[in-house]
Amino acid sequence: MNGMDGTPGELYLSLHCKSKTNTNLIYISMRKEVTKSVCERIMSITDRVKELVKEGNNGHELIELDKEFWGIKEEYDLFDRVFEEDGKKGVVDILGNVVVPPLYEDYAELYNYSILAHKPIPACDSNDKYALVTSDGKGTPLCAFEYDMLRFKFGGGCLYQCWKRDGEKFLVGVIDREGNMIVPCEMDEIYGFCNNYAVVEKGNKVGAVTAGGFYIEPLYDDFEESDGFLTACKDGVWGYISAKGEFIDMADEERLDEEEWLCLFGY
Repeated sequence: MNGMDGTPGELYLSLHCKSKTNTNLIYISMRKEVTKSVCERIMSITDRVKELVKEGNNGHELIELDKEFWGIKEEYDLFDRVFEEDGKKGVVDILGNVVVPPLYEDYAELYNYSILAHKPIPACDSNDKYALVTSDGKGTPLCAFEYDMLRFKFGGGCLYQCWKRDGEKFLVGVIDREGNMIVPCEMDEIYGFCNNYAVVEKGNKVGAVTAGGFYIEPLYDDFEESDGFLTACKDGVWGYISAKGEFIDMADEERLDEEEWLCLFGY
């Protein structure tokens, strides 16, 4: 359960010990510390980009602002920070705003202002269990503290992967940003997102979850993306997955014509 940001010049590791010891966050940055003027410029760029996007203007100014923003990201450390007060830990962003008050024991990961600003954060309670909490300055739990680990699932919209210990192994699942269960936490494996979907595995069968949180139970032998649609192999027969999550045999031309197929880039 170790994680690495993978960005040049920056290393972020979250080490979780399965004991009474809480998560230890190790953050090493080779980038500059953010100054007040840099923060003000980031806010200015962000506000202007929102205006241009709302106007439908994707011309030269938007391109130049995007370049400037990424230049700042490469030069400065934009990660949130953990602070401690009365034995509890909270989180502040690079602007000094408290996004989570000091209510919890620790956090599974910290987020980069340029990527995951103001997304829910996985927090750890005194029983060494995790839940998603809001980053609106209140730190309100969005689900029960019942997971052994929670991590943001990159490539999947705003989904989080969860882990629960089951004897000597961990079972995995997916929850959304509101803390709702999308994929039951009983899978053996959930792979990375590709073409807007991730394969989930339970036993010798596979299912899938789309980037938008559409779940298909593990009843199949294999999945493939075909021209933006999801196809599956079931008992040696290939077919399309419908927008309702049902299997349609490729030989069943009537159903293929009648039913809407699951478009991966629409969910």
